[in-house]
Amino acid sequence: MTPSIASRNRPSGIVWLFLLWTGLFLSFSLRLAAADGFRDLPPEPVPPPDSGPSWSIQSFSESSGLDHRFVYSMAFGPDWNLWVGTSDGLYRYDGYQWKTFTIKDGLPSDFIRCVTWTKSNELWIGTDKGAGVFTVKDSQGSFDSRQSDQGLPGPSVRRIVEGVDGALWFGCDPWPDSTRPSGVGRLFKGEWKKWGTDSGLPSDHILSIFAGASNQVIACTFGGLAEFKNERWETLLLPKDSRNPDVPWKVVEGADGTMLGLLGNHSTLWSRRQGIGQVSSILFVPVHEQRESPAVTVAGNVLTCRSRQGDIYGLFQVGEATVIGQWTNGVFRQVSPPVFPSWVWPQEFRCSPDGTLWVAGERTLTRWVPAGGAWKLNHSIGLPRLVDGKN
Repeated sequence: MTPSIASRNRPSGIVWLFLLWTGLFLSFSLRLAAADGFRDLPPEPVPPPDSGPSWSIQSFSESSGLDHRFVYSMAFGPDWNLWVGTSDGLYRYDGYQWKTFTIKDGLPSDFIRCVTWTKSNELWIGTDKGAGVFTVKDSQGSFDSRQSDQGLPGPSVRRIVEGVDGALWFGCDPWPDSTRPSGVGRLFKGEWKKWGTDSGLPSDHILSIFAGASNQVIACTFGGLAEFKNERWETLLLPKDSRNPDVPWKVVEGADGTMLGLLGNHSTLWSRRQGIGQVSSILFVPVHEQRESPAVTVAGNVLTCRSRQGDIYGLFQVGEATVIGQWTNGVFRQVSPPVFPSWVWPQEFRCSPDGTLWVAGERTLTRWVPAGGAWKLNHSIGLPRLVDGKN
């Protein structure tokens, strides 16, 4: 039988063996040459163990005009627009562009100390010259004091919070003049009322106001913590040393009802669960090479915030690094890789409606985005949620 074209062109077994040995020899020779050629080069570094997703740190402060300003407060509107209170005006970001509002738009001052959106979709602004509702229509702003000039205990409004009953609480301090009147004010069902040290407050210098899920209200003052009961204030905690006061800065509440208050230099914690309060050091569980290390006492700065789901997060300064921890079983556990931002320690730490964490401070406005189960720092802001929900 005449062999086929395919069988006639197939190499013999001897030829196959020759080709195989030739290939192995050339491969070995090339490896020797490569090793000899790169022998004098430094070895490649061994990649570090995987400690989480890569981190993206991109600054948009310059494009927003916030790179030379102090950012004191931020709030998210019903359409998810971001509103930022700064040292020289009120900034709004709609997902596409920034717009600034100042006294030219009716604000009583360009120094915006706090911003709050209420459940009735009103934007309340606190300044060093009073508070009121700011409204924007067709890109034009208008301001309504709602008679706060008569109702507030002082003109410099540091905090505005809303209780579950709809009452608005105002924390005023004497900044920038120590002779200014200050204290706590409330607007409830159209009526104003104010309190000072003659109503039980340990100090009328208010640092923050907390309104809890069970309608409890706690004032953080320069003289200690006080809780509002029966139209008066009862002291919860006094500083240990009046010369170096262990003052409370902020109180947050978890989904289980646990309250946490940062004291002093933000390294001491006041906590209350089921009506029992105690003071302790802040314990932080660091993560190294994807493994938890023993808990350590925090000696640096800390800020806290609560998510819509009731999770409590802490922003920690550990050495030169900044990390995020989540409150779990009495300790903060690290949930983000460390980053080394060049910011001055921030003023504000908040959770947005989409679950991302935001940090604001001197020349700083940053967004921390969860990626792959961990948190990363990202200055980019996504598109806004439009009112019709079609975005």
